[in-house]
Amino acid sequence: LMLGLRSQLASKPNDPQGWVLYSRLGRVFQDKELAIGAIEKALHYAPENIEIQLEYIELKTKIGDEYTQAYAKSMLLSFLKEHPDNYDALTMLGYMALQEENFATAIDAWQKMLTLVEENGEQATMLNQSILYAKDQLALQEESAKSELKNQVVVNDSASVIGPAYNVTITINKNVTYTENSTLFIYAQSTTG
Repeated sequence: LMLGLRSQLASKPNDPQGWVLYSRLGRVFQDKELAIGAIEKALHYAPENIEIQLEYIELKTKIGDEYTQAYAKSMLLSFLKEHPDNYDALTMLGYMALQEENFATAIDAWQKMLTLVEENGEQATMLNQSILYAKDQLALQEESAKSELKNQVVVNDSASVIGPAYNVTITINKNVTYTENSTLFIYAQSTTG
């Protein structure tokens, strides 16, 4: 199948749908370079095609490194500025936000999606469940953040300061182990070197 499609694309290289199919086959066979190269060719031949743009962004988010994924997210946000009601793009944004534990963004995306689906339909039910889940996770996240604030150590011993004084707030990660007699060293350097 791949060989036949590749032969067809060699004779008719300006077929964007053929390149999309070739990219999908690359994904099936777990060939990242082939998948990305083929979808880039499809996008080259049909730069205004919304479906190809979204497939390119999705591919970059799923099989790219951290830099590529960040770039893909930026592309998605730009895409949504031009197409704010695109259900597939909002789905991708919600999923990405959920993966990043950015529950507020996920909720916003899903609430926007609710306006695009049938009010009592299956999609609305699923979106409402996802929103409730994200709200619960957001509440847990906020609770955890408040708890971490309690573990902050604030040093303000201005009596022993000679020269300029700076307030320093240190947050101790809950994974850091320390004893009551532990010592913390802080090093400060001028921004000029």
